[in-house]
Amino acid sequence: MKTPPPLTVYRVLLEFAELNKLNQQIFIELMNDFLMISPQKRREFVEQWHAMLGDGTAVEVETEGGHSTEG
Repeated sequence: MKTPPPLTVYRVLLEFAELNKLNQQIFIELMNDFLMISPQKRREFVEQWHAMLGDGTAVEVETEGGHSTEG
């Protein structure tokens, strides 16, 4: 039996569905960019997003090997 996604995933999907078409396209483009880059660049992207939001939250990114790293 397949394990259901965590509730956080459903929240993100609902927020995506509530975006207008332009913002959905921007989200998809950013997600595609994020998925295609190296773990180091991913940390940089996440840091930039946190900086844009001004939240200063610690960054944790899961690498391809399933390991977590803090940025």
